[in-house]
Amino acid sequence: MSVCDDDGNNGIPFWPHSEYANACARDEWSGYESSAVEVHEFVDTWLPNLLQQGVSVAVFPTTSMKGVFVNPLQLRTAIKDELKLYE
Repeated sequence: MSVCDDDGNNGIPFWPHSEYANACARDEWSGYESSAVEVHEFVDTWLPNLLQQGVSVAVFPTTSMKGVFVNPLQLRTAIKDELKLYE
C-alpha cells in the first residue's frame, strides 16, 4: 500500500513501531498488518530498491495519513550517520 503527498507523489509508509502502523490499519487499510523490518535490511535493501523505483518513503504517517515524504537516498544517509553513533 502506498500513500500520496499533496503533489500526488507516491510514498511507501514506514513507522518506528508496529503500534503506530496498527493504528493506521483502518478504512482503506483495514485488514493490513504491520511487520518488522530490521534496520540494516531497511537501509541496505529496502531504501536502495525504493530509490531505483523512484518511490519516496512516507515516514511515520499519522492516522490522518499525514507524514513526511523523504527521498530514500537522503533517509539512507541520515540513518547510516545515526547508526555510526551506536557502532
